[in-house]
This record gives sequence, structure tokens and C-alpha cells, in this order.
Amino acid sequence: MSTELALRPIRVSVVGDSPAAVYQLERLCLHEELVAHRVFCGADANLPRAIDCQSVSDWDEVLTDAESELVFFAWSPDRTQKVIEALSARKHVLLEGPIAATVEEAQSLIQGSENCGRLLDVVDSSFDDDDFQTALDVARTSAIGKLEAIHFCLWEMAIPTNGQVDVLWTFGLRITDQLLQLADQPIETVTARKYLGGDEIIGFHAIIDFDGGLRATLDVHLDSHVPLHSGWSLNGTEGGYRDFSKYTRTDDGEIYATRLTPTSIDPDHQLLAIYDHLRKGQVFESNCQRAKAVVELIDRIRNAND
Repeated sequence: MSTELALRPIRVSVVGDSPAAVYQLERLCLHEELVAHRVFCGADANLPRAIDCQSVSDWDEVLTDAESELVFFAWSPDRTQKVIEALSARKHVLLEGPIAATVEEAQSLIQGSENCGRLLDVVDSSFDDDDFQTALDVARTSAIGKLEAIHFCLWEMAIPTNGQVDVLWTFGLRITDQLLQLADQPIETVTARKYLGGDEIIGFHAIIDFDGGLRATLDVHLDSHVPLHSGWSLNGTEGGYRDFSKYTRTDDGEIYATRLTPTSIDPDHQLLAIYDHLRKGQVFESNCQRAKAVVELIDRIRNAND
């Protein structure tokens, strides 16, 4: 195979017209490596004029299109069957998170990917969170020793939900995904209580114990009288982290803070990593198992006894 052919652009079909789908289309328009090819959505879809690709309403056209190698699926609770059909049609698949509505559906998608020998991955939702990325750097480099405690707090003043927002789903997915990356250990136990506003869940307080003694506390409240957003706080055997600062204790017992340069990553790092894997054979590590663990953790928090 010639180098020119091997490094040809990857044509991407996009399923859905949600804000996430439109965002992915707009990002694809900026690259030569991956290009938007088709959009499968309703006839009344309102796509930006700058997006120059074919809109189709026949699902079979997506499945039988030999030029399209990768399919991006916007979130929909009933997309599982279409994802499996795309994998069976030898398409690689990228999903807007969550991976699925249930752990069982998530496992069926992972199994389908393995059976078909196709790539399956979930969009990284934390690329724009510099606080998390910096905390993750600190945790992974053991800059504060072995992690002993993780804390995250988000109190907001009267975010209207009107019974239409599942707080655990809408806010919890991103937070728990970040937590699992920071902890990087199997979960042992989960205890939680829900904050209620009438019959509506307006927040949650969860304590998650991990293998090895690490404990994490997540506290989210959307109708607090006091606004408080601590971001991620890490406590280790040799120091701590909060708000872009690393804390260490001097020999005479004083706490010393070192300001860190915020860590940021390319918003398109995932798309480019997929390209490098499919065209250049570079190793690609799918995040699907962690995405499944996120759905499982949300279920455990939701069903935990107060």
C-alpha cells in the first residue's frame, strides 16, 4: 500500500444533530486527517451552513457507504441497536457519552466491538477542564505520594431543573468519569445520600472507597444557599493539590504551596489519536471499559441506601 493511500483522510459519518454532533462536525471541518462525509438526522435538522457534507435520512445509506470508515453517534438512549449495526457493517464508532443507558447495554457494545474487530470509543468530555487535567497530572506523576483522599464539591444556587434534569446523569457522569481516572483503582464500597427538593433529586453526597484505602467524597447540590465550587482536592502521603497549587510540608512543619502551570490538552486529541491508530498503526487505548464503570458507579450512587 502506498504512503499516500495509507494516509488518506478518514471519512466520518455523523448520526444526530445534537449540539455535541454539531460540535464534532465543526471540529472535523478544521482537519485534513478526518473529514465530515455524511450526516444522518431528521429532515428538520438545523445544521450550520459551514458544514459541507451530505445529509441523509436512510440509515442503510450510512451502513453501505464504503467511503465512510468512522461513525460518530450523538447521545440517544435508543441508539444501541444502530451502534451494533454500524460495528457489524465494519465501521469504527465514536460515541458521545455516556456509552449507554445501562451497564448491560454498555457491555453489549464492547462485546460487539471485539467480535467485529472494530474500534469503539467514547468522547472525552474533560478535555476543556484544566483543573482536572492538572490534578490528573499530579496524581499520575506521584508528585504528592500515594493518594489517600479525593474531594470534589459543587454547590450552585438554584439551578432550575423543573423535574426535567437527572442530576446524577447530567452532572454525575462527567464528575465520576474524572474520579475514576484520578483514583485508577477498583471500587470497593459506595455509600450515598440524595438531596431532595420535594420529590426531585437536586444533588447527591457520595463516599466511594477504593482498593488500597483511597476514599473519595463527591458533593453536588443544585439548590444551595451558598455557592461553592472547590474543584478537585487531592491529599497524598507526601503532599496535596487544590486549585492549580501543590502543597507540601517543610522539614519544620510549615505548609508550602507551589503554583503549577495549568495542564491543557488539544481538544482534538482523541480524533487525531484515532487517525494515528487507523492510518499509522499507533497504539490506541479505548476508554470503553472506564465508560462502562462510570454507568455502573452512577447506578450504585442512585441505588445506595442513605
